[in-house]
Amino acid sequence: MQIPSGKKQQQAKAKPRGRPFLPGQSGNPKGRPRGALNKITLVVLGVAHVRKLRPGVFLDPHYPYIERAGLFVQRGRKFDPFTKEAFPGNPPLRPDRLDRRRQWGYEGVFQGRPCIFTLDGWVYDRQTLRVID
Repeated sequence: MQIPSGKKQQQAKAKPRGRPFLPGQSGNPKGRPRGALNKITLVVLGVAHVRKLRPGVFLDPHYPYIERAGLFVQRGRKFDPFTKEAFPGNPPLRPDRLDRRRQWGYEGVFQGRPCIFTLDGWVYDRQTLRVID
């Protein structure tokens, strides 16, 4: 076995062994405070906060929508697919019943009932042909 001499001996003495901090003491005492949110959470909350402050109509996640030409269409309105905000314009009139002028999109089930989904974003009951809200 060789005995360290000179610089090697000084390096061996300078290097702390084991844990460098006392129990209960942090290695970064001025680090992130308790309860602070991470960056992703701040971004998500910031978007939610902006939506609360900014008046506008947003896509209802609980109501079906159709994607047409890169836009989302729901209840007669067109929505931006990224921000989910409606494009400016007058709100569409709520139709009472399904008529022949509306283009049928497809048939499916919504809220446990058979429905007809039109290309302008309205959902109609299959039996009564009335709009489902």
